[in-house]
Amino acid sequence: MGGYGTAQPAFAASSSYVTMPLPTETWEAGVCDCFQDIGLCCDVCFCTCCQAGRIYDAAFEHKPDSFNVPVCLLMVGASYFFGAIATCVFSMCMRDKVRTSYGIMGDGCDDCCMSFWCAPCVMCQVHRELSKRGTPPGYICCEPSIKYSNAPLAVQPAYNPCGASQVVRYT
Repeated sequence: MGGYGTAQPAFAASSSYVTMPLPTETWEAGVCDCFQDIGLCCDVCFCTCCQAGRIYDAAFEHKPDSFNVPVCLLMVGASYFFGAIATCVFSMCMRDKVRTSYGIMGDGCDDCCMSFWCAPCVMCQVHRELSKRGTPPGYICCEPSIKYSNAPLAVQPAYNPCGASQVVRYT
């Protein structure tokens, strides 16, 4: 019964598909802004593996000021066996995760190139970006030179010589 022209296609085209919104955000922190926060720059350069554990927890687990010991130890081992390539791969993965999580424009090639040429700067950028967006990874050895805060400012009561009963407290 089936002559020429009557065969049905092996698959049917579906008109339902999922569209992803295009990224419209930009990086709030530049990759060359490392020296705006010298404490962070020193932490990333001298305590790279420990800072990697903090950045991982902030980016993947959304835990501010947390420290992931297994990631730190993994970075120590990977750095021992693979050298700087381990830091490049880690910073590329973290930059990609933050970029896709916050809808920041860019692509994997951009992340790879930035991480290859300056992995510590990329780690600083990712740290500052997470801090500005409300999930600060924290510091290891140095104090921050910049204080990031997305929390509303608390109003402190003014000094009242009449006593505490007449002080208005804002909560």
